[in-house]
Parts: sequence; structure tokens; C-alpha cells
Amino acid sequence: MNASDVQTPSFLVSPLAPGFGALVAATALSGLPEPAEIMALTSQYGTLLLRGFPFDFDAFVAFTDRCCSSFSKYVGGGIRFRALNRDSMGAEGTVMTTTGSTQAFPIPLHGEMYYQKIRPDVLWFFCQRAPAEHGQTTLADGRLIFEQFSAETKNILRSRRLCYIRQLAPDDWATSFMTEDVGELKRICDENELRLEMRPDRSVRIEYVAPAVYATDDHREAFINSSILLWEFERALLSGAAVQVLGASAPDRPPLVVRWEDGSEISEPLMREVEAAAEPFTVRVNWQPGDLVLVDNRKIMHGRRKTVGNDRQILVRLGNLS
Repeated sequence: MNASDVQTPSFLVSPLAPGFGALVAATALSGLPEPAEIMALTSQYGTLLLRGFPFDFDAFVAFTDRCCSSFSKYVGGGIRFRALNRDSMGAEGTVMTTTGSTQAFPIPLHGEMYYQKIRPDVLWFFCQRAPAEHGQTTLADGRLIFEQFSAETKNILRSRRLCYIRQLAPDDWATSFMTEDVGELKRICDENELRLEMRPDRSVRIEYVAPAVYATDDHREAFINSSILLWEFERALLSGAAVQVLGASAPDRPPLVVRWEDGSEISEPLMREVEAAAEPFTVRVNWQPGDLVLVDNRKIMHGRRKTVGNDRQILVRLGNLS
């Protein structure tokens, strides 16, 4: 649904971009908005940018506590990996940095944690310090992207499932799943419908089979998954581009890849069609201090442009609505 200009005593609602999302701007009389109002707007528009409200770190935590029933600590997270691992910033480990030691690389559009069954309903991004240059968060509606595909591609994506495959050394799976206990790892995998193969050297192979397209609450189909991100990351590693950014911490092979369910690779022409379909619908958020962005992870994909410098400080909290 498109946002139209709506004035309330507390805020003004207008489109975040033509045909996409909503900008919720504080008025001169604003305190913090009511959580129920914000969640209702999220249900309508899929993603919100809250701007001009008196959010600091503590207010961000308190406000999100009132909007969600629980929060994820990112157990099993794909970016819990060596130099990319997210740092805990508080709230019992549920407020995190977006990535680890560097943000000097772009992150393609993706749905959060679509490589396992348990994933957040909504994402909260909070700007403590805006980047001086670049570093925009990117957003795109998976429903609009799916509508742009050719009939052939739609049929392929409806009929074939994705397989996310991890191969992790002992230290790496301990980091990702936040445990060194094999029994706990097995429990987490069972809970997430992950197929676990434990090898004699304690390395693991983990697989998860899932759709590429999901039905949404408005009875539409959304292209939302982690395929673009993982497909591009694998090529960045194979080409050597990832080593230039991550240095010695770059793995010698991708720790998480995406294939079709039968193990075959996704073709480059199909992935280029996906990326071309997404580009016209990709919205860039130019951050300001105190901004809060709320994303419905069931239909809206997100990413990041390459950041110049080290001044960008965007925090994330992964929320569940029930």
C-alpha cells in the first residue's frame, strides 16, 4: 500500500519513496510515538523511517521492547563469522552492530536469516552515528520484485526450492551457533529444520531447504530469501575481491552457499534477471542521527551500500511479533 500524506498531532506520514514505505516525521509537539500506531503503520506499508523523534540508545531499546514480544540473539547467524561477526551492544545481547570490524563492502539485498526456519518477523535499525559518505541502507519490496519476473522465471521460482549449505570448522560453528556443545548444536539444528552432518574432525555440514518465494499476508507472492547475497558473496570470494576487504580473515571457501535443492548451481542469467528486477525498486536510506528504520522481514528485503570510513554506527535488533 502506498503512503499518502497524513497529519496527526504527533507525526506526519508521507511516502518514503514513490510507491514504497512511509516516512514518519515528528512534529514540533512530538514525544516518542505510540508503539501501537507504529506497528499498525508497519502492517500497512511494510517499512517505516521514523525521523525527528527523541531516540537515543535507551529510548530505542525501551520502545522496541514495547513493540515486540521477544528478540533474537542471532543464533546461527550467517554473519557470525570471523571478522564479520556482529558485536553485542546491550539488551542482553539482542542489540548488535550490523557487521563486525569493517563495513567497507556492499551487502546485496536479502531477507534476514532465510537460511533457517526461525527468523525474525521485523528488523529495527537505529542510527547512532550517520556515515559521512555512502553507507546507505537499501530496501526493496519482494512483492514488487516478483511481479517483474518473466513468466518462465516465476514458474522456476515457484517449482524449485533453494538449498542453503554451510561447511564450518569447529571454531566457526561455535561462533555462529554461540555454543561449543555438540548436543546444543544438534538441538538448534533440529529446532530450525537444519540437516546436520557432524564429521570426525568436528567440522560440520549443515543444509536447509526452503522456498525462494513466499506468500504474504495480503495474498501476494514475494521474492524474499538470501540467494542474491550468498550468490554474490561466493563470487567475491572466488574472484579474490573478498580478500582485498577482509584480508587474512577471509575464508578460503564460502562458509554458506546457495544451490537448488538437487545441488545444482543457480544460473547466472537467472540471478542477473533477479538483480535487474530489483534495481528499479531499491530505495536508499540516507541516515541521520536518531533515525529508526523498521522493516517487515516477511516481505521487504534489505542491504547496504559500501561505507567510506569508519564513522557509520547503525545498530540492529531482530524482533518477533508473537
